[in-house]
Amino acid sequence: MKTAWATASALLAGIAIGAFGVHTVDAQKRPPAYVVADNEVNDQDNYMKVVAPVAEKTTAEAGGRFLARGKPVSLSGEPPRGRLVIVQFENMDQLQKWWNNPEWQAAHKKGEQYAKFRDMAIEGVSP
Repeated sequence: MKTAWATASALLAGIAIGAFGVHTVDAQKRPPAYVVADNEVNDQDNYMKVVAPVAEKTTAEAGGRFLARGKPVSLSGEPPRGRLVIVQFENMDQLQKWWNNPEWQAAHKKGEQYAKFRDMAIEGVSP
């Protein structure tokens, strides 16, 4: 009986450890992803009324967060042409979900009347 109990205990412990290990592997995060946007705004008022609120809303809904916004200072080479925006997302899938959001796409398209966009996505370094 003791042998059966010891075997069952060891088996259960092995299953628990295996389940924890699989969960840990699944839980390991993929690298964060970033949007880097160089926006040459030519109509600030309409840009702030039409594009900015939707960018704020849809970014927050997608779990993104703004890391930097403003006029950059060039350290070498040609500076960006406009206002630089850097947004972080949990991973590239989340970034793509945000980018493909119909509400964001409509605002971005409308915003082309008020700004020239250069949007890039880049994967970060694994944690």
